[in-house]
Amino acid sequence: MKSLSKLWIPILICAVGLLVGVPAVSPALAATDVSGHWAARDMEFSMALGAMRTAADGGYHPDRPVTRAEAVAMIISGLELGFTPPGEPRDDMRYPSDVFSDVDGDHWFAAYAHAAADTGIVAGYPDGTFHPEASITRAELAVIMHRAFDDPGIAEGSDPEYSDAEDLPEWSTEAVQWVEAMGFMLGFPDGSFLPGELMTRAEAATLLRRMVEYRGNLFDIRGRVIDRSSDGSRLEVLLDDGNITTLQVEDARAYRGRERIFRRDVVRGDTVGVLLDSRGQVIWLEALNNSILGTIDRLDFTNDAMTIIPWEPG
Repeated sequence: MKSLSKLWIPILICAVGLLVGVPAVSPALAATDVSGHWAARDMEFSMALGAMRTAADGGYHPDRPVTRAEAVAMIISGLELGFTPPGEPRDDMRYPSDVFSDVDGDHWFAAYAHAAADTGIVAGYPDGTFHPEASITRAELAVIMHRAFDDPGIAEGSDPEYSDAEDLPEWSTEAVQWVEAMGFMLGFPDGSFLPGELMTRAEAATLLRRMVEYRGNLFDIRGRVIDRSSDGSRLEVLLDDGNITTLQVEDARAYRGRERIFRRDVVRGDTVGVLLDSRGQVIWLEALNNSILGTIDRLDFTNDAMTIIPWEPG
């Protein structure tokens, strides 16, 4: 769960199951069908973030089409849009049926329906329904992503040039242009965009990470490892703000790029990104690609030779 100091709008994210018909459960950082998948890191990250959850059978179901409700809830919780959990009503809070006629108060998506309508990222269908269990297409998700960022001028330019551009619904053209320019959703090698193609849960997880990363709130903590215990369970990290903190990471899942690593593989000098749960415990750690410039204090060119003077905390 992201720290409250980083929210766009003050929110609290409660444990709400993101699968239709699945009761609320604690976030799981492991799924039975994720290992070896091309999007394993992104799917596990989405679970650590609290934006996606496993099903009752323990599976992530990466290749199953993501539903409209799942996609919207993922964006709301992952990008930290306005969210009021059940039990904390506002004076202007509407009942679920006032938002979408096919989402009643018992539906797991009910709490998200308010945030979705209030932030304007979805409007539903003309008859007042939302169709939460329906699968979502690439064009539809592009539009929702575009609205979530509320920055239509960021990708001004010509219309998208896809081999199937004539198949793009008129209402999606601007959004498709935007997601392509942002690098969130690209076309296929044959030059097509396939606007009617259904998005899978794995693809949605990858899109979520790209959006959160662009937004600049990918991690709760970021810094450089300056010391560690012999087994790697404790890290001393010099934070980007200049403070030093000690992190217990024995229960965290760790990645370097898209490769799952052991905690002992994180070494001094690594720049790490960390996610914390609601109790402040480390649940996710990434060893980030270091630039050599980040480890250099100065260059010495005396005696017609270049000597690298490494940076050391002090």
